[in-house]
Amino acid sequence: MASIALQHGRSSFPVLLARYVQGDIDNSMWKRLMALLDADGVTEPERMALARFVNDVVSENGPQSLFVPKEEEVKDLLSETRH
Repeated sequence: MASIALQHGRSSFPVLLARYVQGDIDNSMWKRLMALLDADGVTEPERMALARFVNDVVSENGPQSLFVPKEEEVKDLLSETRH
């Protein structure tokens, strides 16, 4: 498989989709990730940060290192980090 690099200025979302299509992100992780990205109350900057983070994890540590937390866990974390 060819490596997918996130280029400066390129949206993280197409890169995520490419990783999924290539099999770097499995179905269960993809479903959890999409639930988080589609969740009510998650802002656009938070979605972009999550997409970028997932891309970074897969790029730096490989797909086996990817863990997507449950939606409630992320909402709890976001509520603690918002001002």
